[in-house]
Amino acid sequence: MFNPSHLVRELIATGTAKLRLSLYDFGSALVLLIIAASVCLLGLVFLLYGIYQSLLLATLPPWMAGGTIALAALLVALLFLLLARRRLAGTRHPPPPASRLIAEMSEQLNEATERGIKAGEQLSRSVKPIDLALSAFIAGMIASKASRDARGRKARSGNGSPPC
Repeated sequence: MFNPSHLVRELIATGTAKLRLSLYDFGSALVLLIIAASVCLLGLVFLLYGIYQSLLLATLPPWMAGGTIALAALLVALLFLLLARRRLAGTRHPPPPASRLIAEMSEQLNEATERGIKAGEQLSRSVKPIDLALSAFIAGMIASKASRDARGRKARSGNGSPPC
């Protein structure tokens, strides 16, 4: 049966849960970005400086060694940005229970509407104006007879005779 208060409670609960999940996803992605950025920055500084000093300066001119290190740093930063973007985009959650409830109620309402339309069409095909006139005539006769019987009982009870 259609219960509006239940529907409203389900909608509010679903919205709250969705908001909580979105805030959790955003917060966790932000924390991951901050941690990744700080660790990446610190680690890359030492790693790149070590690579620059020990390997590249021995084999390449200083400007070429610096360019190689900068390119490697940009590639690692791009990798972390892509991971953060994927985390912010998140995975698609299945539809919440309230939307299924709304869909079921909507389907039931559509079915009831269709049944009502069909019943109305059948009634309009089967009931003719003469049927309505005869029904009204018979109802009038019954009401008249009931009214006369009631007046007769009242008159007899007023005369002291026992009611029928």
